Amino acid sequence: MVYDETMPDVTPDGSAYTCVSCRAADSERKQKLQVQKITGRSEMMSFAMTKCSPHRFILFAIFFPFLLWPSVAQSQPDDDKENSRVRWAIALHGGAGSLPRPMDAEQEQLYRAALTAALRSGKDVLVGGGTAVDAVTATVVELENCPLFNAGKGAVFNHAGQHELDASIMDGATLETGAVAIVKQIKNPIVAARLVMEKTPHVLVAGDHLRDFAAAHEYEIVEQSYFYTKRRFLKLQTKLRAKGLPVLDKPGYEHRTSAVEPESSVPLSGDSGTVGCVALDVRGRLAAATSTGGLNGKMPGRIGDSPICGAGNYANSQVAVGGTGKGEEFIRHTIAAKVAWLMESRDLGVHEAVNYCLHKVLKKGDGGLIAVDSNGNLAMHSTTSSLPRGAADSTGRFEVGIWIDEP
Repeated sequence: MVYDETMPDVTPDGSAYTCVSCRAADSERKQKLQVQKITGRSEMMSFAMTKCSPHRFILFAIFFPFLLWPSVAQSQPDDDKENSRVRWAIALHGGAGSLPRPMDAEQEQLYRAALTAALRSGKDVLVGGGTAVDAVTATVVELENCPLFNAGKGAVFNHAGQHELDASIMDGATLETGAVAIVKQIKNPIVAARLVMEKTPHVLVAGDHLRDFAAAHEYEIVEQSYFYTKRRFLKLQTKLRAKGLPVLDKPGYEHRTSAVEPESSVPLSGDSGTVGCVALDVRGRLAAATSTGGLNGKMPGRIGDSPICGAGNYANSQVAVGGTGKGEEFIRHTIAAKVAWLMESRDLGVHEAVNYCLHKVLKKGDGGLIAVDSNGNLAMHSTTSSLPRGAADSTGRFEVGIWIDEP
C-alpha cells in the first residue's frame, strides 16, 4: 500500500489502529518521510553552494531556513495539544425537575454519590478501551439500580398502582437501535433494549412477551414488588387525589414486607423524567441510552419519548443526544433527532443546537438535554431548575451537579 504524508492514523479499512506494531510501523514510515524531506533540502543546499554565484547563494541562504522550517516543526511532537485532545467523553443525567434548594446536606450527598458512582462506571469502560455502547449501558444500569431516580428500582407508579418501564439504546456508528416499552418484570430495561438491538431485526418491542424474551437470554427477571419504593407510592396517592381519582391504599400487586423500604425524607428526582447517558469512545463512535418509569400516575399503557428513536434518544456519527422531561412534547418535535439535524444542516455546534431546541422549539419547563459530539464536546442544559448530571472526559474532567445554575 502506498502512503502519503497526509494519511491519518487509521488502517486501510478506515478504522483506528489497535495493533501497537501496526501503529509503530506507520510511525516509522512517517519518520523516514521526514528524513527524506530534510535530506532532500540538504542536497539543495549543497547544490546551491557549488553551483550558484555568490550573490545568489546569499539570497538562497536567507530563504533556505523557511523551506526547512515546516519539516522541523512537524517533526517535533506537540505534547500539549495531544494531551488536550479529547479521546473519549461521557455525560449522564438523572431527570429534569425541580429538586428543592437548599437541600439537606446529607440528602444532597446521597445524590452526588449516586451520580458519581454511575459516572465512574461509564468512565471505567471508556478508559479501558470499551465501546460507547458498553459505556452507556453500564452507566444506565447503575442509575436504574438506584431508587433515587425514576427508572428501574425507583420507577413511578401508573394510576393502577403498577410499574411500566421504557428504555432505548442507539449505536451512532451503525444507526442500530433497540427499545422496549411497558416493561413489568425485567430488572434492567436498558439491558432488554440492547438485547432487542443486537438479537432481533426490530427496533421497538412492548408488552408481556418481553419477560419471556429476556428470560430466554438469561437476563434477570423480577416481580413488580422489586420496583416498589414507599416514597413513590406516597407520590402516587398525592397525584390521584389531585386528579380526583380513587386513592389506592396498596399497590396493584402483592408485595412482601421486606420489599417495603422505611419512610425517608430524601426528595426524589424526576417524577416525569428519565435517566440517560451519552458517550464517545476512543474509536470515535457515539452512543446514547435512556430509561424511565414514565409519568407519575399515568394511564396504564402510556408510552413516552424514551423508547422512541429520534424523540428522547438518538445517536449518529456526529452527535449522541438524550432527553428528559415532558415526553409528549419531545415526541411531537422529534427533539433528539432535531439536535442532530441542526448540527448537520445548519452547521450549529452542539451547545447551540441543544439550546435552540430547548428555548426555540420547546417551552420553558419542558425538560432538558444532554449531548456529546464527535469531538468530545459535552452539552448539558435544561429549562427546569434542576438536572442531576455528570460529565467526564479524557482530559481529566470529572464533575457532577444537581441544579442547573451550578458551574
